[in-house]
Amino acid sequence: GFMSLTLDYLVEFTGLHPRRAERAMADLKSANLITVSQPRQLKEDGTWRGLAAVKAVNKLLFTVFGLHERLKHETERAAERLANKVKQVGGTLTTWARNALVIGGNKDLGKFRASNRPSKSPLVDPVELARARNQLLAALLASDPGRPKEEIYAEADRIIAEKIAGIG
Repeated sequence: GFMSLTLDYLVEFTGLHPRRAERAMADLKSANLITVSQPRQLKEDGTWRGLAAVKAVNKLLFTVFGLHERLKHETERAAERLANKVKQVGGTLTTWARNALVIGGNKDLGKFRASNRPSKSPLVDPVELARARNQLLAALLASDPGRPKEEIYAEADRIIAEKIAGIG
């Protein structure tokens, strides 16, 4: 699963001094054992608000501790569970993933439907919107390669406009 781990939370959980935790995080990043990306959200006044940084553990860390085979086993099991959920819903994993990125809403594949509720966030990040539009265009083109470009663009814009209207 996913849990938002702020540096303050990690300091409290580990009992480390805040500065020492910052240095440890920097050491892990420089060793390429974790990656950190800083998401942001556009506020109504046009300024940006930083959100909790996303920290991802590199699979090499599992190898360092001799857990590579266990990670491989668990990854395969998770992929099988995801494939089974997609099979129950219908379609392919690729199509589902592209649509889920655009539609948002529930992250659980078992609950995925074309009528999913949109994200609760009233603000739309223009970078994410452009990325979602491009992915939707690619999915629409892949589903009907002979369709004229203008129709695909119009359909993508209509879908996105509906989703944005549902957010506000």
